[in-house]
Amino acid sequence: MSISFKIHYVTVPDQVLFVVFDDGKEVPLTWTEGHYWVGNYNYEAPKHYTWHYVVRSYDSGKNLREEEIIGTREHDFVSKAQVHDWWFYPWLTEIVEDPSEKELKETEERLKREAEEAERKRKEEEEERLRKEEEERLRKEEEEERLRKEEEEERLRKEEEERQKKEEEERLRKEEEERLRKEEEERLRKEEEERLKREAEEAERKRKEEEERLRKEEEERLRKEEEERLRKEEEERLRKEEEERKKKEEEERLAAEEAERKRKELEAAKTPSPTPEEEKKKEKELKIRLCGSETNWDLFKMWTGKACCHVLYDSTVDEFTAEAFNECVGGNNSVIVFIHSQGYIFGSYTSVKIPEAGENGAEVKNDSKSFAFSFSNPYGHGAIRYICDEPETTLKLFPNNDSENVVEVHNFFTVKQEKDKCYISKNFEKSYNETSGRGALMFVRAVEPDTFPIDELIAVKLTFNKNR
Repeated sequence: MSISFKIHYVTVPDQVLFVVFDDGKEVPLTWTEGHYWVGNYNYEAPKHYTWHYVVRSYDSGKNLREEEIIGTREHDFVSKAQVHDWWFYPWLTEIVEDPSEKELKETEERLKREAEEAERKRKEEEEERLRKEEEERLRKEEEEERLRKEEEEERLRKEEEERQKKEEEERLRKEEEERLRKEEEERLRKEEEERLKREAEEAERKRKEEEERLRKEEEERLRKEEEERLRKEEEERLRKEEEERKKKEEEERLAAEEAERKRKELEAAKTPSPTPEEEKKKEKELKIRLCGSETNWDLFKMWTGKACCHVLYDSTVDEFTAEAFNECVGGNNSVIVFIHSQGYIFGSYTSVKIPEAGENGAEVKNDSKSFAFSFSNPYGHGAIRYICDEPETTLKLFPNNDSENVVEVHNFFTVKQEKDKCYISKNFEKSYNETSGRGALMFVRAVEPDTFPIDELIAVKLTFNKNR
């Protein structure tokens, strides 16, 4: 179905008339002779529409004028229809559905006559309105002139009154200023007297406070000197007691060591010397215990040139602490540290002299012959040696009073007193020439932050022969 619009509206060039429906849809119209705007809109019947008209710029599309009367044009469309309309006159809107040609012409003529009559009435009403407006304008001008003259007279009268009032106020103001000036002078004089009095009292108060402060400072100084003297006496007493205690402990330790030495000498004198076969068997058992096989032990002779050893530290015998480990290895060189964990065997070699640790710990520096090794590992790889590429720091001894750690090799492993908290460093490949492709996982298949349990920690000193 379609709706044909024919709207009478006078526009200027470059303006376009639009039909705007309540649902937002629009119909652009085309100008025809006689100032009629026509256009068609297709729709699906039945449909209820409300609409109004808008004038827009042809070039910019901007709304130039919108019909003020909105919402009064509405109709229920059920078939093809024609809408004849006039801007501003919704009561003249005529809607014809399926009209004949004759009916259309008659309707157009009737609507035209009605529109002309409405236009005539509008012009008469407009002329009457303009006449009344002119009369009202002239009346207002006369009234405004009269009021202006009255206002001017009133203004002059008020100005004179205001002048006289200001003169009187000025006289009173000057009198008040003179009175206030005298009062202010008197007030300032009294304030000055009061200020001088307060300053004298304040100076006396400060003098007394200063005397009291100096007295208290002197008392405090004497008290602190006495406390310091007593503290030093107490420290001296405690120092002497500590020296006496250490002296006694040292005497007791030396006595115990002497007794132990004599006991061992006595036992050695009573115990027959082992035969060469027994010594050889014992040495073989130690090598197998340390390396897993004599073949692995023989690699140390190839790597270091030394084939004999004696045990410095054994965690199955000695205390599992940093202090015990430090006391056993300190001052020795050519030391191998073995770690046994879940059947895996690996460790580190230190060629230079290991410093004494003491209370601050110690580190082995610049050991160019240091290396790491693995004899038994989770991947079934044979014995392998890792050359240390960065020997600036290798073996690290913790302070004797360290309650967490036992020993560490920089960028290799850390042994903790909690035996299941030991770990392999994730930075292993930064210091060692790793060629197996397994990296730090080679030793126990765990790298920090993952940990591994240690079964045995053993340190041995390599020598060229059994007597060294």
